[in-house]
Amino acid sequence: EMLEKRLRILFQRFENTKQEKDKPPEGMFIQMIEAWLSFPLPSRAEIVLDKMEELYQPDGRLYERIVNAWCFEAEQESTNPFLTETAALLEDDDNNNDDKGGASQQQEQELGKMRATKASQMAMGILNRMEQLYRETGDVDFRPALSTYTSVMNAFRRSGAAASGTMELIDHLTQRRDIIYQPPDAQSWTLTSDQDVLDLVLYLDNNNSNSNGVSRIIKKLVYKKKGSLATTRNFNIIINELAKSNKLWAGQRAEDILDYMVNQCQNGMNKFLEPDIITINGCIDAWARSSSFQSNSAFRAQDILQKLHTLQTTQGVLKNVIPDTVTYNCLINAWAKSRNANQAKATLAQMEELSLTSPNNHVKPDIVSYCSVLNALANVAHEEAGAAKKAEAILTRMHRKYHSDSNKKNAVKPNTRCFNIVLKSHANSREPGSGDRALLVLELMQDMATKGGNADVVPDTFSYNTVLKALGNCRQAKKAHEVLERMENEFENGDHHVRPDTISYNTVIRAYAKNREKGSGKAAETILNKMLTLDNTRVRPDTSTYTSVIKAWTENGGTGYARRVEGIVDALEQKSKQKNHAHVVQADTTVYNALLDAWAKSYEWGSAQRCEEILSRMESMYRSGIERVKPNTSSYTCVIVAYAKSREGDEYEHAEQILSRMEGIYNSGNLNARPNVVSYTAVINCIARSKEKRKAFKAMNVLQRMEEQYRLGNASARPNVLAYNNVLNACAYTSGDREEKEEAFKVACIIFDEIRTSDYLRLTHVTYGTFVAACGNLMPQSDVRNKLVEATFRRCCHDGLVSDLVIRQCKRRTTRDMYIELMNNVQETKLPFKWTRNIAKRERRAIISP
Repeated sequence: EMLEKRLRILFQRFENTKQEKDKPPEGMFIQMIEAWLSFPLPSRAEIVLDKMEELYQPDGRLYERIVNAWCFEAEQESTNPFLTETAALLEDDDNNNDDKGGASQQQEQELGKMRATKASQMAMGILNRMEQLYRETGDVDFRPALSTYTSVMNAFRRSGAAASGTMELIDHLTQRRDIIYQPPDAQSWTLTSDQDVLDLVLYLDNNNSNSNGVSRIIKKLVYKKKGSLATTRNFNIIINELAKSNKLWAGQRAEDILDYMVNQCQNGMNKFLEPDIITINGCIDAWARSSSFQSNSAFRAQDILQKLHTLQTTQGVLKNVIPDTVTYNCLINAWAKSRNANQAKATLAQMEELSLTSPNNHVKPDIVSYCSVLNALANVAHEEAGAAKKAEAILTRMHRKYHSDSNKKNAVKPNTRCFNIVLKSHANSREPGSGDRALLVLELMQDMATKGGNADVVPDTFSYNTVLKALGNCRQAKKAHEVLERMENEFENGDHHVRPDTISYNTVIRAYAKNREKGSGKAAETILNKMLTLDNTRVRPDTSTYTSVIKAWTENGGTGYARRVEGIVDALEQKSKQKNHAHVVQADTTVYNALLDAWAKSYEWGSAQRCEEILSRMESMYRSGIERVKPNTSSYTCVIVAYAKSREGDEYEHAEQILSRMEGIYNSGNLNARPNVVSYTAVINCIARSKEKRKAFKAMNVLQRMEEQYRLGNASARPNVLAYNNVLNACAYTSGDREEKEEAFKVACIIFDEIRTSDYLRLTHVTYGTFVAACGNLMPQSDVRNKLVEATFRRCCHDGLVSDLVIRQCKRRTTRDMYIELMNNVQETKLPFKWTRNIAKRERRAIISP
């Protein structure tokens, strides 16, 4: 508000003098808008934007941020209508009024919808201004992003604004979005002439003319005898170029051309424009290539087939156009790109059925059909249970069909590529045993190639590397190492299909880094040393190799591993300086950050100081001109975390100095050193674990610095509930005189209330447990303390966040009789699901000991 007052004074002065020197700086407007948006208060930000427009042309992203802020407000109003009633729960000691106030709840819902509708309308108003600026200036900076349109549409959906007209309004917004994202002049086209279609070439080939200025696409077109370009062949070329353009509007434009061609033929206007199967396939391909996870392009691709069927059965045209293998392959590709593997699989099944029933056998699955479906399943295996098994089933079906076909002409023979995609599905899968399953598939390939004499399924380097990845993801590092040794032996014995490369060795090293077993660090380093001795251009350690070796030692090391890791980095630096080691990788920021992480997790005496020394070394090297070791956010944060884990007595001062250094570097313009939520939270954690005087007050100060950074535009510094919980922890374990404890208790109440009433933070079981601990440690034994602990526990039960931590703290901070009353005959080993429903399963365990 003080900043806004100052801005208002400067603006008024400029209005009076009209002198350039009195003009408020543009940065002040931007700072004011960002400050209001951080609350967020989009209404105040919009007022500042209006004033800014009188003097400057604001950046397009400012408009978008205000739109998103209005949409966020609409979402909050529509999804949090009971905020007032929920907040009152903590203050209600008897906790017996859950069923009261039904009418007020209904009124609050109606008011919430009204406020959400208003916010949605305000968002649409800013969107209108962006579109107008884009049309007037042609500057893409003012073109609203696709996500901005989506946010506004979602805001209206959630608000239920004028329910009967909501869909019409959303359809209108969709049309406006599509117009904005079509080519400049093509946005209002309706294809009513041959020239309309041919003009698309200008936009498809705008930057691809040859030295004589002749369009690349125009050169492909062929004139018919009367000098016209309007032929099926030429229009098919244009449709094909649309498909290859990957434009969002390409599918719709290709379908428009198809409709135009059909219309010309039906009306007898141009017999040379009758669509053929190439036209149909091109349209499906255009929709397929513009398909994505969130679009309906795959359904639109399928609709092309339905449109063809309708034209043939109801209008009696295009009867000679018969869908073929390419048609269905394009459709499978559309489903695969939209991550709908089940539909891709169903389309393949339809092809297999048609190949048996179709009299002319135009639709016959080929290797592309099967590989496309297998790839679709592999790409969703990490999120869809059973996808890898489905891929295996398809491969098995291919194999059986081929061997049951007597003439070997009606079935597709599986090849190495098919097997590799199935291996990829196991590597991407998160299901138990996927590594062993991948190994079995590899064994099958080898048996078919060696014992069965099938040269089409010989495993290659990709096959082995994929198996290594699958085993590594299952933390089977030793087994992966054995497979790598087998690769080496087979290559040495003359099998050049299997040649280990850098990826092979790096994958096994990463497996050891994930393994978390004793000896993994040493095993990973052994592989690195072997790579260094190989005289092979395909096997050269890179920064990923060294980083993975360091992580392997860090996760599975033991005493003294940090010094050993530092020795590896020092040796790397020495080799990179020698002339006869020109191909040796040079240590960069990622390698040094891994080294910092190793020291931070070592818990050795002086490890935090060593981290700071390495950071200073990085800074010195960077200042001397070595760009590859430029410290970044992770570098500085790692040192702060090291101090947070240290127990040497002066952690807070050092962590605070590093954080202040980060802030200074970031404020000077170095965005690579931007302090983030982890940086600030680690400093708060340092304070909480220290024996500092007034540590609750100091922790809250760091939290406020964090909030200030976020308000000034550092989005990565947005405080999360962990930061707030750490401040609560600093309060809970404050020791000292009465005044210090009173101060700590006030801070704890403020922090707890901020979390409870926040728009984006959510209370956790740690919040409740730590607040109960604060009440017990900071308040003297009294009825007031007992009532506060009881009210907190009741609210925790209501929120479904009762955990072992909450039970343990309540038991420690209350009398035996009060604890029995709180539990209300509920056994500690059988907590009701209603009490624990909103915490992770691993935390839903009863208290084990007092």
